[in-house]
Amino acid sequence: MRQEEAAIVKHVVGPLLSAVGAMHAAGVIHRDLKPENILLQGSHILVTDFGFATLTHDTARRPVTRLGTLHFMAPEVILNDVHDPVSFRDRIPRERRLPYGPAVDIWALGVIVYECVFHRSPFFGREEAHVLANILNSQPDLDACPR
Repeated sequence: MRQEEAAIVKHVVGPLLSAVGAMHAAGVIHRDLKPENILLQGSHILVTDFGFATLTHDTARRPVTRLGTLHFMAPEVILNDVHDPVSFRDRIPRERRLPYGPAVDIWALGVIVYECVFHRSPFFGREEAHVLANILNSQPDLDACPR
């Protein structure tokens, strides 16, 4: 592991995992984790902008909506059924949508870590449709990886 990667893990990834773990233990799904919503204060990580957050135990407000920032969205936020690649969540009536869970925050953490290490998004495209296709095919831009 390069020195830069070790510093990222020590000062960003570890504390961020701890913060997200505490949120999930409290029953909170953030649903919009991205670098802009993470503040560094000394050796502390502050997670901000809980505008899209939801409680996992609130069955009246179960997480079924496609929201968040596209480049950090997990496939299950985009699709109603990840085994059906044409079941786009926003095209399904709300009452028929399947709920998703805290794993969507873990996906976003993976994207954040990738960006910290490689200084670019793993999923990109000229148009939203290209970004969606890359996410749904889980095809990160491996050309950015050092060899």
